[in-house]
Amino acid sequence: MPRFLGQYLHAIDDKGRVPLPAKLRNGGLDGSGNGVEAGGFYVAVRGTGGCLFLYQEEAFTVVLERLARLRRNGDPESRRRALAVTAQAAELVLDKHGRLTLPQNLLDVAGLQREALFVGAADVIEIWNPGRFGDAMRVEDDEYDRFAATVL
Repeated sequence: MPRFLGQYLHAIDDKGRVPLPAKLRNGGLDGSGNGVEAGGFYVAVRGTGGCLFLYQEEAFTVVLERLARLRRNGDPESRRRALAVTAQAAELVLDKHGRLTLPQNLLDVAGLQREALFVGAADVIEIWNPGRFGDAMRVEDDEYDRFAATVL
């Protein structure tokens, strides 16, 4: 299972290309080797809170299985929601310079223009507009302390 930590700010070029931080390649902390070389596959989808979720191809197969079950369960609302995820998903290939090309629809969804903030979120990489991330992370010290006491 991949493990991702930290945050890394990178510029986005005019073609939507952005370097995937080296510390987030190779499966993160577990060093699994997935996607470290040119040609490594990733899947980007609309995340929550205005960001994108970036999965290594292998990890995304678990998500696809859950989406397929939802789509087939007979509930029209579940089917619609599952399709909303897959319709906006993009398969990305790491180029020889270690860059991913984000499609315009995903750049727009996440409000990404000149910079992308890659955030390791344990088992997935989140890609944020730096300003949105700052707004989303505004937490009072005592609130953080209460949360940290339950998980750290």
